[in-house]
Amino acid sequence: MSKDFDGILSHIRDMSPAEMGISAELMGMSSSHADILHQFQSDSQSARNATDRSVHFDHLLETPGTDLVLTVANEGVKALPKAGWIIDAMIAPGHNGKIKAYKFEGTSFKVSDSTDQAKLVDNLEKFGSARVYASFQGESNKTHALVYENPDYPFKDKPPYDRSGTNYLGYDFEDLDSIPLNNGGRVLSQHLPVTYLGGLSTNFDTEDLSRKSKREYAPYVELNRITESLEELGHVIGHLALGMGLSPEDSAILVETSIEQIQ
Repeated sequence: MSKDFDGILSHIRDMSPAEMGISAELMGMSSSHADILHQFQSDSQSARNATDRSVHFDHLLETPGTDLVLTVANEGVKALPKAGWIIDAMIAPGHNGKIKAYKFEGTSFKVSDSTDQAKLVDNLEKFGSARVYASFQGESNKTHALVYENPDYPFKDKPPYDRSGTNYLGYDFEDLDSIPLNNGGRVLSQHLPVTYLGGLSTNFDTEDLSRKSKREYAPYVELNRITESLEELGHVIGHLALGMGLSPEDSAILVETSIEQIQ
């Protein structure tokens, strides 16, 4: 029974939107919402079929730097650097991904007062995961976002604000630089970093990159890093780029693009 169920579940996960009969009428959705769902399913299917997906998971497992959630849980808020960068990334291993980089200093970055270190430790021990909430304040911080668009991405003409998952950025093409890569894909990068006043919610899951079901079925994984070293920031972004499936040459282009904007 279990094997039959697993086979059916695997088949459903691999079905195309058309095979599943997804339509605005069937789901009771507006056409725009049905379109986003169609994109998400198409992207997810492509991500799960990425070449050497497990190898790229391993690249992500080796990403250097300090996890923000683990730092707060193990050492407390005071252990966080007073100035530096935070990386918040969503990566489809071997397929594509997006990276948001935040630069902060002084009091411009603040972990929520409601953060309970003991509760974080308890959650990690019991469930293997925990989440930290923080915010950016004042005018001294800035953020920059980019996305690597796979050369086979089928919705290239859709503006990034009208995409889903790892291809989504809240901008139109006119707000982005399009940087060609050697593999035929491109990086879509904000023209300039912007001051960011808002929240950040970031999660740590001990099994996020190693769990078998995650490696086989999850279309993407989320990672964060916090660092006070520009050199380490480059190493972090480079590992994320390799995890997306980029060659060392194309990874260098992505790293240079991000560092140039957020240093």
